[in-house]
Amino acid sequence: MSKKTYPVCLLIMAFALFMAHISISRLSDLRQEHKLNDEVILKDAPPEIVFTTVALGSFRGLMANWLWIRNIKNQEELRFHESYQIAKLITVLQPRYTTAVNHLAWNMAYNISVTVEDPAERWHWVQRGISLIRDEAMQYNNNDPELYHELGWLFSHKIDKNLDDANRYYKIQWAIEMQRIYGKKPDWQAMNSIYINPLILGDKLEKAGVQQATRYLLNQDLAKLLADIANDQELPPQLAKVLTEEQVEILVQYAKTTKQAPLEFATLQLALKDITLFKDHFMKLNENLSDWSKVEAFYRRSGKLPKAFAETFNHLQPKTRSITLDLITTFLRRRWSELHYRIIPEIALEVEKEISPDLDWHLPQAHAIYWAWRGKQSGHTELSVKCERMIVQSLYSAFQGGKLLEYRDGDKLSIDWTNNLKLADVVRRLNLEAIEKTRSSSFKSGYGNFLKEAILALYMRGDKKKSTEYLKELVEFQNIKNAPDIDSFVSKMFLELYESSDENEVLYGIHNLLQRSMTLLLYGPEFEESSTQFLNMAKTLHENYQIKMKKFSEGRQIPTFKRILVASRKNFEQRFPQYKDKIQKMIDSQK
Repeated sequence: MSKKTYPVCLLIMAFALFMAHISISRLSDLRQEHKLNDEVILKDAPPEIVFTTVALGSFRGLMANWLWIRNIKNQEELRFHESYQIAKLITVLQPRYTTAVNHLAWNMAYNISVTVEDPAERWHWVQRGISLIRDEAMQYNNNDPELYHELGWLFSHKIDKNLDDANRYYKIQWAIEMQRIYGKKPDWQAMNSIYINPLILGDKLEKAGVQQATRYLLNQDLAKLLADIANDQELPPQLAKVLTEEQVEILVQYAKTTKQAPLEFATLQLALKDITLFKDHFMKLNENLSDWSKVEAFYRRSGKLPKAFAETFNHLQPKTRSITLDLITTFLRRRWSELHYRIIPEIALEVEKEISPDLDWHLPQAHAIYWAWRGKQSGHTELSVKCERMIVQSLYSAFQGGKLLEYRDGDKLSIDWTNNLKLADVVRRLNLEAIEKTRSSSFKSGYGNFLKEAILALYMRGDKKKSTEYLKELVEFQNIKNAPDIDSFVSKMFLELYESSDENEVLYGIHNLLQRSMTLLLYGPEFEESSTQFLNMAKTLHENYQIKMKKFSEGRQIPTFKRILVASRKNFEQRFPQYKDKIQKMIDSQK
């Protein structure tokens, strides 16, 4: 460089630095506006995020790129054992890049899973996809609507739909998992108001010197009453008359803190130790069984409290013991639901209130609706539309097969599912709203198909009145001139499902109907009417085929209905001999 050009270069460099100084403040404002600053993630982030953000700085992108290349190479060479760990590292390095997380989760649940034949191994990879979003990405992007939508899609499309050969296995494994945490049905209200316990409240009030108000309070809906008090509404006259200002303040403070009380074992133990009746007992319990995490680990493995732990409460009065163990169980259940599955009882209650309290949370449709609901509530316009569509579709699917059926024969558990007919009216309402809103022909066509499905399902369940109501609506909706009666309409519609003239296909259909008829007897009195209807339809299908094939040679004929019934019955009784008399009773009722 010559001496003449040297000053010019210095001037250019100085000017460039000056312009950079001017623009840096605008860039900082833009980063803040679009939430690109690291402090957005560092706040309340896990230690590994803080470490990688601070230690690696701008080199995080280079490391993430290298991991992407390695992941692609491993997949091309069918080496999948590292996939989840690499996906976790990419998520840690790029915690804001939710599109990448969604792609990695989708890749594991869809692409990697179908490279193996074993359903259990496939389920492992589907779970990995769910876990990457729910357990990893949501730690530091808990309110990201894209994550909600993608998680809902995995439940709605991958687990619920029958596009994967192993989808039935997925549903059964998920149902078993949900039974272990929630039992027969989630008690969201109990989980949501974990500390609004009559025993705890009564003891606190008596210590505050308001014994005369205790009986009144314990006979009320505590959750609603305390919520009203927490929102500074006027006290009921029965309380206002007997409480001093100091006691009112104690009650208000209690009402405001119970809902926000943290899900920590120290809080639970403090709540229980505060009860006079348990004080000495819990002091001893704290010394001998202080490790609540062991109790929790056992509960998550088995779905119940350890026997030795439960027996430490045997000296209490039966009612008091029951209330205490229920409180501990509900506490553990809520921790499990909220901290692991990220299903918050308060939000689940909102979903049930707005959609339906009859959702079956053992099956994937309810979880697809839950995550779509959270995505819809985010306010993201484009995603809200997608999430709303997912809610409607998942609800329709829940109507078709969203009611869990289970039968336990000794240690063997059999799981199946059937129509959730309690959702029919909700599906009808949402469809009519969609037709009114969009005027779409596809919605109208879909609604006509739904009405036909509802008519058949309600009729087969024995609800002829409701089925007739839906038939009337179908007649009006499709402008059918000669309205048929419900019996002939269902028979015709049912036989259309078996239009085949192939004797093997018809035989297969009759056997399926008979097995379905007998299997429904396993699930209790609620399905006895359905069992009879399936038997009748098998008989109708047989009669219809015999009439249709009468003019053909004997080679096209099938055995008598009695012979088919005997064969199906023997097959079923070999599996469930204890139901022999019940099956005979059902058959005799048809003669």
